[in-house]
Amino acid sequence: MLFPAQGNFFKTLFRRDGPWTGFGVHRPRQDGAARFVDDRLAPRPDLGDAPGRILLWRGDAPAGRVVQVNHYSVRSVHEFLVKRARGLPNRSDKQIDLAYWVERNFNQVECARISPQIPAMAATCAELRALPGVAEAEAAARAWHGARLAEILGSAEGAKLCGRLVLAAGSVPPGDRVARMILDQNRAAEDQTT
Repeated sequence: MLFPAQGNFFKTLFRRDGPWTGFGVHRPRQDGAARFVDDRLAPRPDLGDAPGRILLWRGDAPAGRVVQVNHYSVRSVHEFLVKRARGLPNRSDKQIDLAYWVERNFNQVECARISPQIPAMAATCAELRALPGVAEAEAAARAWHGARLAEILGSAEGAKLCGRLVLAAGSVPPGDRVARMILDQNRAAEDQTT
């Protein structure tokens, strides 16, 4: 989609032996030139040009994809309410509000590419839960989440936002023509203020 830009953010996978100084939210922090490739393993030197910048995908969905990472910044209304109360780990000043939900909640395409891996994932989860303390820690985390959600929904503000999120659940990105018009309007408005 062309608009909003948040629909084009993507995460990176990287090798540990690169010119990295640490983990970033969407890409590693780099202290030198890096070699980037896209999800078809085609060289993409343009992706390394702005270290620290969130990466945006501006192109068609490539055929012949070799790797894919699905990351959902919003999952469900209840998960969102708890996320909002917790805040973002990387941007404490960013508002997590109805606009955040509407700009990211696009459930237009179902992706089932992970389906063949579900049995292996379930087996690995069972192995992890068998380790000392892991099942108990998971149960405690789920209990905390449930209690926090109940607290949020018990407040007037939380209950009101929950209703608005449900109403906004059907967000649909605009088509290319309208998206380009919005982007042009945004650029023109930004030019006026600078």
